[in-house]
Amino acid sequence: DSRLTCRFMNAYGEHWFSFSKQEAIGKSLKQILGPDLVKKRRNLYQQALEGKSVQAGDSLNTREGEVRDVVVSYHPVTLQGESCFMATMIDVTDILQSEKELKILNEELKKQKHDAESAVTVKTAFLANISHEIRTPMNAIIGVLVLLQEVGLEDHPRRLVKKAFSASEALLQLLNDILDLSKI
Repeated sequence: DSRLTCRFMNAYGEHWFSFSKQEAIGKSLKQILGPDLVKKRRNLYQQALEGKSVQAGDSLNTREGEVRDVVVSYHPVTLQGESCFMATMIDVTDILQSEKELKILNEELKKQKHDAESAVTVKTAFLANISHEIRTPMNAIIGVLVLLQEVGLEDHPRRLVKKAFSASEALLQLLNDILDLSKI
């Protein structure tokens, strides 16, 4: 009520406070919550008494001493013609913990994505370099073999050049296929 006296508490409140709901009725909020928390929330109480619904997050100790994160909503009500407010509390500890875990997992996922992208960049640079380093000498070998075929060699050397040329083209095609496959 306007004197910040507890006029009702449900069974859920007994989970949080060290006394029963019967013992809470008639006690001041300072006795129930402690003077520091009441002072911290005084503005919220006042807004609720003035007819405005408000809410705030906080950490509270349960009856067992466990610290839990809660969202407390204050709603204006009228009891026997007097302006009062009703406080409802939702334990959001597990939700906040899940959000923290999700944030950590998302950060790890971002890091792994960055690492994978970096690996792809390195692989791409390596493939471009190795492609050039392998294909250039192979093309030179094929070029020289083409020139040797045009020189007019005798029968035996010409057959050897032709075999070397065929083998070089097959090897170049194999290298191209391997390099193309490794880009996938």
